[in-house]
Amino acid sequence: MFIFTDWCKRQDHSSRQEEICENYETFGDFTLDLTAALKSLQELDFTKAPGKPVLQPKSSNRCTCLEWTPPTDGGVVASFSLEYIKLDTKQTTDEGIERPTSLPLNNASDDQDDSENDEDWTTISGLTECQYEQSNLEMNSSYKIRVKAVNPAGTKSSECILLKTPPAPVLPFKWIQCQSSVAHTSSKVRKDGQEVLVSPTSTLFSSNSSSFPTSPIALEPVHFVGDKKLTMGKHYWEVQVDKSTLAIHDGIASERMAERFSRSNGGDAIADRDSGHDSNDELDDEVSLQDPTVFVTHCMGKLTLPSPTSSPKKNSSRAPLKASSPRSCNIESNVIGVLLDAEAGKVSFYDGSSKECLFSRKIKITGVIQPAISIVGSGTARMN
Repeated sequence: MFIFTDWCKRQDHSSRQEEICENYETFGDFTLDLTAALKSLQELDFTKAPGKPVLQPKSSNRCTCLEWTPPTDGGVVASFSLEYIKLDTKQTTDEGIERPTSLPLNNASDDQDDSENDEDWTTISGLTECQYEQSNLEMNSSYKIRVKAVNPAGTKSSECILLKTPPAPVLPFKWIQCQSSVAHTSSKVRKDGQEVLVSPTSTLFSSNSSSFPTSPIALEPVHFVGDKKLTMGKHYWEVQVDKSTLAIHDGIASERMAERFSRSNGGDAIADRDSGHDSNDELDDEVSLQDPTVFVTHCMGKLTLPSPTSSPKKNSSRAPLKASSPRSCNIESNVIGVLLDAEAGKVSFYDGSSKECLFSRKIKITGVIQPAISIVGSGTARMN
């Protein structure tokens, strides 16, 4: 019985082999259709993630204009996302001046980016252009900002930058020249009152002159004041000084001082002559303690700050006050910021680039205050 069963199994296996061989003989008629598979492969999108954009902020007071360079590597960018987060980055010094303690501009690493959670960032997505005007930032604040390039394959973030906003609302105004004319000097107000230009016309300043002075020349400053007269509130403005400018006094002037500026070409004003060196003592020496006029001097890339106290008037019976010498400091840019806080009775001067407060002075405001600048020699100044 066992032998018969085994014989049946062998016969069955032999029959299946004969059937398979018969099918192999007809395999040459088999056709494999790869059309659908090839089409699917061709439609696959092997998109690369975009590269890293480069964020470049541009100075602006009424709003923050952010621009960035698109990535040069990686996949095609579909859109950009702008992200920002407000930082608590201030502390009060012993002098009562708030100074920034946060990261310097363009110096935030990826490790520092991870210190904040993604949900803490405010995101503006779907941007198709490489610029954005940010107008809802709080005044007197510091923000960390980054931009991300986005496509279906992923995102890539730029390095973070630190952006500081102005300490008060920006004051819009136009410059007005105080003097009708200044000897040996050509001056003009242009660009709708936003820029002033001063240049010497005397042959004494010409290299082609056949005769040169044998003694120092008394340079006559050209004075300009803003067309806004201030008595209250908190106001901020910035003046950008051209690098070719010899020296410029920048600050605030009382109405009394502005009137004297307008008479400076007659020879009886307080500051109708200036030695041209980088100090504002000529202005300070003639300003009484009751006059709120305060200037800083920008000369050859350095900013000279006034003494903590002003000297009393000449021919005054009041004893001179002990005051330290003016001090100089370097600023990151040629932009000087001025903050007038009429309620607090204080004027402060800032590095316009970093928004760092460089100097503050208490003043007594009893009348009108105007923005003011005085250019010595030649130079250009414009509203930032």
